[in-house]
Amino acid sequence: MHEENSQRTQVFLNPSVTNVDYGDMVTQVEVLKLQIQIYEEDFKRERADRERLMEEKDTILETNKKLQTQLSKTSNKPDYQWYVPGQLPPDVRQKENGSSLTHD
Repeated sequence: MHEENSQRTQVFLNPSVTNVDYGDMVTQVEVLKLQIQIYEEDFKRERADRERLMEEKDTILETNKKLQTQLSKTSNKPDYQWYVPGQLPPDVRQKENGSSLTHD
């Protein structure tokens, strides 16, 4: 009976194949199911990674925009803290007598 079912299955699935055992077919189906499961898990993992990276990118772009805004607000004013102590910043010069300072 098992051989008869095996032959019917073989003919139904692929009439040109007559040497395939039913057990081999079951094994092949199980292997294919496992492959599908692996591909599906991989796809979901890649999707999650892609979504995480997009969120990180958006956060970085937002931070960049805020920093660019801060930079543009402060770039018009000289930042004296970066100059060497005892030296005048380039936008300040002494008058010839050296007693008073003027701004450019």
